[in-house]
Amino acid sequence: MNQKQHPASKTHVHTTALGLALASTLAAAAPGDLDPGFGTDGKVLTSFSPASVDAADVAVQADGKIVQAGALQDSATYNTDALLVRYNTDGSLDTGFGTGGKATVDYGEVYDGARAVKILADGKILAAGSATSANNTSRMVVSRHNPDGSLDTAFGTNGLAAAPLGTDAFAEGAGLVVQSDGKIIVVGTLKAADDGDFALARFLPDGSPDTSFGDGGTVSVDFGGVQQNGLGVALQSGGKIVVAGFQKTSANGEAIAIARFNTDGSVDGGFGQNGWVIGDFGDQYIHAYGVTVQADDAIVVAGNRGQSLVQPYTETCAVVRYGKDGALDTGFGSGGIFNGGDGACHDVAVTASGQLLVGGTSNPSDFAVYRLDAQGVLDTGFGQGGKAVIGFGDAMALGRGLALTGDGKAVISGGVYGSTNDLGLARLDAGASPTPTPTPTPTPTPTPTPTGSPSLNLDAPGTWRQGEKQTLSWTTQQIDGKRSVTVKFSKNGGARFKRLKTIPNKKGQLAWKPVKAQVTNQGVLKVCAKPTKQAAAVCDSANIVVLPKQ
Repeated sequence: MNQKQHPASKTHVHTTALGLALASTLAAAAPGDLDPGFGTDGKVLTSFSPASVDAADVAVQADGKIVQAGALQDSATYNTDALLVRYNTDGSLDTGFGTGGKATVDYGEVYDGARAVKILADGKILAAGSATSANNTSRMVVSRHNPDGSLDTAFGTNGLAAAPLGTDAFAEGAGLVVQSDGKIIVVGTLKAADDGDFALARFLPDGSPDTSFGDGGTVSVDFGGVQQNGLGVALQSGGKIVVAGFQKTSANGEAIAIARFNTDGSVDGGFGQNGWVIGDFGDQYIHAYGVTVQADDAIVVAGNRGQSLVQPYTETCAVVRYGKDGALDTGFGSGGIFNGGDGACHDVAVTASGQLLVGGTSNPSDFAVYRLDAQGVLDTGFGQGGKAVIGFGDAMALGRGLALTGDGKAVISGGVYGSTNDLGLARLDAGASPTPTPTPTPTPTPTPTPTGSPSLNLDAPGTWRQGEKQTLSWTTQQIDGKRSVTVKFSKNGGARFKRLKTIPNKKGQLAWKPVKAQVTNQGVLKVCAKPTKQAAAVCDSANIVVLPKQ
C-alpha cells in the first residue's frame, strides 16, 4: 500500500451548484454535475475504521452496480489483503456481495492488494494486483470471483492465479485487460535491485498460464533504460497489446514509456522505434498511469507531469495522444499534450461520442474529472470550464479509477484520508455530446536523414568460466560516446535479464568474471544503448555458455 502524507486540514471551495437537491425535479442535471440519486449528493464514503483502506480501480456492471478494488490494511499487524466492495445503483452497499457488500481476499502473502478490476460477460469479477512477502519477494496475481464476491474455485488454484516469473522475483501487477477470446492479460513491473522491466502475463480463461505467450506465459522486456514501470494496458484492433507507464531517463528524470506487443507476446517492431516510445516533454518527470485506445486505434495516456521529484511537488494533469503506430499526435492539445492545471490524472475513458473523460486529483486534494473534445481541448460544456471538482470536506481525496455507466454517467473512485482512511466514490453526469470533429492527421515534420542508422554490434567469447575474467566489447554507429551502455546477462535463454553494468559508450568494452550463480548452458549477454534521450534503445546480444569452476 502506498504511503501518503495526510495534511491535518485544507481549505475547500465547493463547486457543486446551490440547489442541487432540486435539480432532479426542476431540470435535467448538467454535464459535470453530481448525481443526486447516488449516495449523499452524489458521493459515497465507506469506512473500515480502525483499519485503513486504499482504492485503486473501479468497474461498472451491466446492471449498473459498481465494484471498487483496492487494499485493506489491518491497524494492528499492518498486513494487507486485497479488497473488493460492491455498491447498488443508488450508492448503498450491496449486502448480497461478500460480507455486507465487502469482500477481502488473501493472496497468500503479508502485503496483498488489488490494483485493477474488470467485469466479465457472465457477471464474474476479475481483480489483479500483487502479493508481497515479508522476504521482499512479490508475485503478480489475478483472482476471479463469483457474482456474490466469493472466489471462483474453478479458476486457477482455488480462485487465484500467479504469473510464473520465478519464486525469487519481485513482480508488481498494475493493469488488467481481457481479450475477446477470454484470455486474461496482467501487466506490471519486474524489479531487480535498482532495475525494472515491463512485465506481462497471459492466462487462459481457466486461470492456467497461456504457454503460447512469451516464455511459458510471461514476458519481461528491458528497452535499455535503468528502470521501466508498466502501469496500464489496452488492446488495439487485431489484438495487439499496448502497455503504458514510465521509464527513468536519468538519476532524477522520468518520462512516459509505451510499448506494443504482438498477440504472441513478442515486441512489435512496427510501433514507435523498435516497439517502444518514450514521451519526454522537457519535464523533470512525466508519467502515464492510465491508457485507452480510441476507435481509430489512436492511443491516449493520462498521468502527471512536474518539475520536482521531491516535496513540495508542483505537478499538473497530463493527457497525451499517439497515433496507432506510436507517432505523437501533434494536433492534440498543445503539441500532442493536454495540460490540466494543478493536480494529477490517473485514468482515462472514451465516451460513445468520442470525447475523453479523465479522472484524477485536483490540488490541494479533491477528486477531479475533465472532459476533452477530439482535439484535446477542455470541453467548456462540462462542469466548470471543462472540469468537475468533487471534495469530501476537509479530508484529502485522491482520485484513482474512472468508469462509465451505460446511461451516460461517470464514476470516479479513490481514497479519502482524514481522521480515518476511507474509500470514496462519486457519480456524475458525463453528458451527451455531439459527434466530435474528426481528429486531423498531423503532418510529420521532416527530419534530416542521418548518414547511417544507429547500430550496435557486440563481440563476446562464446564460452566463459566461473571465476575467470574475460572481456566483451562492442562498436556503435551514430551513437555518441558519452551515451550510456547497459550490459545485461540472462541465464535462461533471454527470458529474464539482470544488469551487470552501465558505463559510457566510449569505453567500448567490459571485463566480466562470472560467479557460481551465473553458471548455465543457455546464457545470453545483451548490450543496449540509446542514441538519444528520446529514442528507443539499440541492442545486440550473444548466446554464451558459462562453465563451472575447474
